[in-house]
Amino acid sequence: MGFQRVINAVKDTSAFQFTLDTSGGDGKDHELTVAAVEGKFGVRADDGMIFQFGDGKMEMYDAKKNGVTEFDLAGVMDPKQMVSEMKKGVSAGLKDMDLRTLLVDYQKQYGQENIHIGPIVHRFGKSSYQVDLQKPGVSEHVTISVDADTDLPQRLEVEKQDQDGGWSKQLVLTMRYGSDVDANLVSDAKYPANAKHTKVDFRKMFGDGMEGKFNSNDIETNMKKAFQSFAGSHDRNRDDEPTEQKIDPGNK
Repeated sequence: MGFQRVINAVKDTSAFQFTLDTSGGDGKDHELTVAAVEGKFGVRADDGMIFQFGDGKMEMYDAKKNGVTEFDLAGVMDPKQMVSEMKKGVSAGLKDMDLRTLLVDYQKQYGQENIHIGPIVHRFGKSSYQVDLQKPGVSEHVTISVDADTDLPQRLEVEKQDQDGGWSKQLVLTMRYGSDVDANLVSDAKYPANAKHTKVDFRKMFGDGMEGKFNSNDIETNMKKAFQSFAGSHDRNRDDEPTEQKIDPGNK
């Protein structure tokens, strides 16, 4: 099955943690971490932004305004379903966070003939193998390190070649699953003591008679909007197809 085994392995991961490190359009490196475990969901960014959902409440911290917005969701929405919709919204705003979709896109983009799976390597008590994706004459190269026991990807790197023939990292995505996920990322966020707290009554926002009900499309859309403004600096700014140019193998 080859690369399809890696895609299948990430399909049903219920607890995950992704850290995205990119070179942004502002010339600086940026880091974003997304985690989900046991019905809880959290996002942390290097600019201080914090978002977390769980235990019947949702919190968003804006570091620039030093403000925390708190939503009481108890009895209003089903936690598991809302986490699912949030994941869809975040994935729409930051496409790299949807790992399975990203891998499927790579499979289509490069073609099976340009996906090379290396041998299993045993090192420090762990077994892994490497997947390399590169088309002849294309200025992008993708390397994925995979756990050989689970077929789950652990690290994904994207390199691009500039007009002068030099290669540089554009994106590094590291992943954790199951018990390796840092539970502190989805709960008990620590805010500055002088942060302004604003509480929002979600029942009033949704109107009377909304207990236990919600419009999943609205949640997905709002989450998408919230993170799309963020995506400009944290997305890897990759076109659907890599730029084609002549490559000098000696410079790789």
